[in-house]
Amino acid sequence: MSNDKKEDGVSGYSLSTSIANMPSPKNGRREFLRYLSIGAGSAIVGGAFACGRNAVAAGQAMISQQVTSATNLITDHSFWKSIEESFVRYGSFTTFNVDAGTIAPQIALDKLQRKISSSKGSYTALIEQRSQVGSLLGASVDDIALVNGATEGFMHALTGLSWRSGDVIFYTDHEHPNIVAGLKSIEFIFKVQLVKIVLPTSPGISAEEIAASVDKQIRRYRMPKRTLGALVWSSPTYQTGVMLPIRRMAEISRKHGLVSFCDAAHLMGMASIDFSELDIDFLATCGHKWQCGPSLTGAVIRNPRASALWISAADRDIARPKRENSSFGNEISYTVASANSKFDSLLASCAVWEDIGQSKIEAYSLALGGYLKSEIVRVWGEKSLRSSLDAELLSGITSFDPFVDSPFALQGNMYTSFSDQLRDRFGMQVKVVTLPTEKAKRFAIRVSTPLWISDADVDNLIEAMRLLSKEFLAVQSRLVIDAFAE
Repeated sequence: MSNDKKEDGVSGYSLSTSIANMPSPKNGRREFLRYLSIGAGSAIVGGAFACGRNAVAAGQAMISQQVTSATNLITDHSFWKSIEESFVRYGSFTTFNVDAGTIAPQIALDKLQRKISSSKGSYTALIEQRSQVGSLLGASVDDIALVNGATEGFMHALTGLSWRSGDVIFYTDHEHPNIVAGLKSIEFIFKVQLVKIVLPTSPGISAEEIAASVDKQIRRYRMPKRTLGALVWSSPTYQTGVMLPIRRMAEISRKHGLVSFCDAAHLMGMASIDFSELDIDFLATCGHKWQCGPSLTGAVIRNPRASALWISAADRDIARPKRENSSFGNEISYTVASANSKFDSLLASCAVWEDIGQSKIEAYSLALGGYLKSEIVRVWGEKSLRSSLDAELLSGITSFDPFVDSPFALQGNMYTSFSDQLRDRFGMQVKVVTLPTEKAKRFAIRVSTPLWISDADVDNLIEAMRLLSKEFLAVQSRLVIDAFAE
């Protein structure tokens, strides 16, 4: 065990040092993973993910037990093999891309099939399902709605506010195109002002630096008084996996009198969410990504304190008949009109997570993500990383540029070809993402480390990508030599 560990007065360990200062994987992959697992356990429970886990309130014994369990599981290959075998994959690929319908627990698929076969096609407000999902996410049944995905839920929340001309919505340059498109629609309809916040990015960037930059850019805008304002951000961001610090962003929102909206599409299933402790106004998440529920499942949650801000469609339309209970959850769930069956299947998947232990899954995914980042730094150098190494910004998503010093860095088709060959020749699926930049388009390879991925899978991926990038760069060198020869 490294001497870099620091007592934090809660769990006995801290992930405050950067991954670069941790034990080198060359000196023992298992030891490195165990170190990361312990650090990840204390960081997540204590606030690195900032998902509402309060380390002091949780108690020393519980944290110690969770971290120890996660540490043991990280090398318990028989256990994780059984987990892997309980999932149904579409195709024979090793899936490092967490997306809708990619992979699911067999028990969830069985539940979906039984429900569909016995379904009478009824649509309800999904009260029972909302109650169960809400209990998992820290929300009351009236303040959670089940929707077809994070973007849809997000837009239901945003459009429920009484926007007027001159109101302001701040959003980061790391938002998903679907969210940006929705914001543009609100801008067009209500004549609000959209203000883009450019986030600082580098492997060495810290949560404190990001928060300071966001705060400074909001202050610089000088928002007019008596206007409605909002701050929109993603945790984690879909391109780079940077876990924008929820607590810090919420604090900035309160400081400037802004309504806080968090796009947490990738958070459910990756980390424990206790919305009641997050201190934000609205959060939307997906059930069909890391949680491995059926496609078109998600949830949107409202903080009860924001009830006066959000106005239902029934209250907006005086000619529309009022329901007995026109709560946030009821109104949106009725509007979405989704069948019970897919959300029953989502709950079956959630039950798998609960049986394993969400904190164990958090520590496992973060540990593998940390190991992956360290290997990327070893092979391609730290400048290739597009994800942060700061403990508070870590997630189970890692992005990097295998062509960082090459002319290929500006050619999106080369990244697509890289991803295609990785799938076709090595049976590994990753995702190509376009990075936020004000200059020429830049690209990256995004890799996720979910529950069904092992440390051996990470090793195999690194080796396959190393060979591929070497081949690609060799082709580039030959092209340059041929050009000079002519």
